[in-house]
Amino acid sequence: MGLTFSAVIPIRGNSGQLRDCLDSLSGQTRLRDFEVIVVDDGSEEPVHKDLGRDYIFPLKVIRQVPLGVSAARNSGIHNSTGEIVLFVDSDVVLDVDFLERLAESVEAFPDDLAFQASLRSGKGNLVERMECLRLTATLPALKNGAGYVKYANTSAFAVRRSLIDPQRDFFDLSAVRGEDTRVLADMLRRGMEPRLAARARALHRPRMALFRYITKHFWIGYHTTPSRDILLAECDDVLLGNNGRKVVFKHMLADAVNHPAELLALPLIALAYSLERFGRTAYRLLGLRHGPHEILTVSVDGIRADELVARIVTSAERGKGKLITYLTAWTLVQATGDRSMSTLLRNFDICYPDGMGVVLSALLLGGRRLHKVTANNFINKLCEQAELQKLSVALVGAKEEIIGIAANELKARYPGMNLVGFSQGYLNDTDDAALRKKLISWKPHLVIVGMGQPRQEKWAWRTREVLPGTVFLCVGGLFDYLSGDKPTPPKLIRKVGLEWLFILLRRPRRFWKRYLFGLPMLALLIATDYISRVPALFQPRYQKTN
Repeated sequence: MGLTFSAVIPIRGNSGQLRDCLDSLSGQTRLRDFEVIVVDDGSEEPVHKDLGRDYIFPLKVIRQVPLGVSAARNSGIHNSTGEIVLFVDSDVVLDVDFLERLAESVEAFPDDLAFQASLRSGKGNLVERMECLRLTATLPALKNGAGYVKYANTSAFAVRRSLIDPQRDFFDLSAVRGEDTRVLADMLRRGMEPRLAARARALHRPRMALFRYITKHFWIGYHTTPSRDILLAECDDVLLGNNGRKVVFKHMLADAVNHPAELLALPLIALAYSLERFGRTAYRLLGLRHGPHEILTVSVDGIRADELVARIVTSAERGKGKLITYLTAWTLVQATGDRSMSTLLRNFDICYPDGMGVVLSALLLGGRRLHKVTANNFINKLCEQAELQKLSVALVGAKEEIIGIAANELKARYPGMNLVGFSQGYLNDTDDAALRKKLISWKPHLVIVGMGQPRQEKWAWRTREVLPGTVFLCVGGLFDYLSGDKPTPPKLIRKVGLEWLFILLRRPRRFWKRYLFGLPMLALLIATDYISRVPALFQPRYQKTN
C-alpha cells in the first residue's frame, strides 16, 4: 500500500487520553507510513510536556491560543503532508488494523474523496454504554445501499488531499460545534457523499460524569443549530426525522435487550436528545447570527472574537490581504448621513460590532443577535497567536510618544513577536510617502492601524495597493489604552457594555458629542426607520389579477 497518511488530532487539556490515542496509532500492525500532527488549542499546560516518549511515526505538536476546534484542525491540515488526512479526536482509540482497513477502502474506491470510519464506544461505564448504543445504531440508519453514508463525524473521518482547497479553510471558523456537519453539507452541494469504511473501527471513549454528558447535549443542540440549518438547505433528508429516530431507538432497544445492563441507558439517551432539542430552540431565540447584516446604511458582520482572531492570523499567514474595521454607534450615526463613509465601510472585508449601541440597533431593527467585539478584549490573544505563528507585525497610529510606549508594551508582553516597526499616525503627504517605503521594506503580515474613524480606514484603503497581501486591522484608540494614556474600563464595566459611560465620565470634553449627541441621534434614526416601515404594513399582501 503506497498511501501516506496524516493524522490530525486537536486537543485542549486532555493529555491522558491523548497518550492512549497516540499509543493506538503507534500500535498499528501493518500500515506505518504516516505522520501525526497534534494541535494544542490553548491547553493551560502545553501538551508537549506530557509526550516524552518515542513513537513509530513523526510527531508534530503545534501550539495555538484557544481559537476553537475548527481553527485547530485547519492548522493541522496546513502542517500536514499526507495524501490522506485523517481527523481523530483525542478521546478515540483506533483498532490495531485501523489504518490498514482504511487504506483498503481508499484504494478500492479511488473516486471517493471522504471516508467515515465505523464508530462505537466501550462499555466500562454508563456514559460509554450510552455512547455505544447511539453510535452503533445511527451509522446503519444513515447508510444507503451503495455503501455511502450521509454522516460526517470527525472523531474518525478521512479525506483525500484533493478535497482540500489550500486557499480556503476546510473547516468553517464560525462553527463553535458541528464543523464536520458543514463539511458534509459542502460535499452534498458538490454531489458527493462520504463512503462508510465499515472495517476501519474506532472506539470513542468520552470520560465525563453522567450529569455532564447529558447536560452537554443542550449545548450540542445550541451550537450545532447553524450547521444543521446549512445541511438541511442542501439535503432535507440527511438528518434523522421522527421516523428515523424511531428506527434508531428500535436498534438501540434490540441491542439493550441482549445486554440488560444497558436498558437504563435508553431513557437517559431520550433525555439527552430532548435537551438537544431545547438547545436548538434556545439558539433560535438567543443565538449569534453569523454573516453580514444590514443596519441602516451600513453592513456589519456577526462574528465572535475568537473567530476574528483566527481569520486575521490565517489570512496573514497565507498572504491573503484583508481590510478589517469596526462599527460603533457613533460611526453608525455618521455613516447614515455620509454616503462616502458608508461606502468605505462596506468595502472592508470584515466590519465587526464594537459596542452595545450597534448590538442593540441590530436587535431592534431586524431581530439579529450579535456579539460585541472590541480590540481591547482580543488584542492580547491576537498578539500571542502572531508570536506563535512567527507573523511580522507593524503598528501605525497615535502620537509619536504614544505609539512608542505602546510598541514597547507589546514587546514586553510578547518578546517573541516579530514587531518589524512602528510609526505615529499624524501623517502629511511627505510622511505618508516615507512610511509607505518603510512598509514595503518591512513586508509585514499584519498592520495594526489606530488613527480614529474614518481616517484610519481611508489610509488603510490607500496603502493596501502597495501591500496587497497584508492584513490591515483598524483599532481606533487602542494604542492610547496600551500606552496607559487612556485608562482601560474595569472588566465588569466592559462586560455589561458600559464602557461609553466610563469614558464619558473620565473625558467629558472630548467625548460628550459622541455619546450625549450620538446616542440620542441613533435612537432617532432607529425610530425613523420604524416609522418608514409603517405604510408597508398596510399594503395588501397580494393583488387581484384579471
